[in-house]
Amino acid sequence: MQLSDLRNVGKATLGDFAVLGIMSVEQLSACDPDTLYREIQICTAQRHDPCVWDVFAAAIHQARTGEAKNWWAFTPVRKARVAAGDFGAVWGEAVMMRIAILGWGSLIWDERPEFDKQHDDWESDGPELQLEFSRVSSSRSGALTLVIDEDNGAECQVAYAMSRRNSPDDAICDLKCREGTILNRVGYYFRDESRCGKPAIPETVKSWAEEKQIDVVVWTGLASNFGERGRLEFSVENALRHLQGLCPKGKSKAFEYICHAPEFIKSPLRTALEREPWFKPPS
Repeated sequence: MQLSDLRNVGKATLGDFAVLGIMSVEQLSACDPDTLYREIQICTAQRHDPCVWDVFAAAIHQARTGEAKNWWAFTPVRKARVAAGDFGAVWGEAVMMRIAILGWGSLIWDERPEFDKQHDDWESDGPELQLEFSRVSSSRSGALTLVIDEDNGAECQVAYAMSRRNSPDDAICDLKCREGTILNRVGYYFRDESRCGKPAIPETVKSWAEEKQIDVVVWTGLASNFGERGRLEFSVENALRHLQGLCPKGKSKAFEYICHAPEFIKSPLRTALEREPWFKPPS
């Protein structure tokens, strides 16, 4: 039997085997799918879809036992390992991960050298997210800041920057420290589905990561808190009243934040504020 006779081995997998130096079924039968999956990524210096592991596992199983199973019969095995946290090490540390940081607010315009030196320039073709100025910021004297808000936000294509870190944990920590928040308020998504943060993952982030072949996406996961502490639920009218009622320092902070927001932010509140004569720089 030749390698090409194995059920799940097509042209692409034969190419992988050639890169790995595997030339016979007998040689393949002595291999381990974890090792092959890790080594193919190191040899090619790029990430491979986790389904490649499934194909390797199926091919090795047939080489050892003669039983031909479809590669997707091994997918539940891999996913169970992912859920148990037993698959992350298979990636291989020698492969550079592609880690993207999403930005839509002060990350872009409020320069912080310690954070900014850890990422590349901002690019404009990030995923589309529902955004609104619906979080009351205590650090900005009550100004409203931009957050993902599925209920009140408008669809905006956000920016992203590639992290210069190879470790996802370092990139996550960079953003956590930059935002002065806790880990549970940092969103992150691993394209292999081995890990994710506590904030909900927008479906657009998943599809964008797949399209761009991004291994890990990291973003600020702060939620809207407008309706907390006895305030009315968010609406453009209630947000306008809130901003009008701020102290002079708070109004100044609000104007600074909203006016510095990138042009791609076209939320209902921003549109309304552009028509308000009282919303202007402090004199």
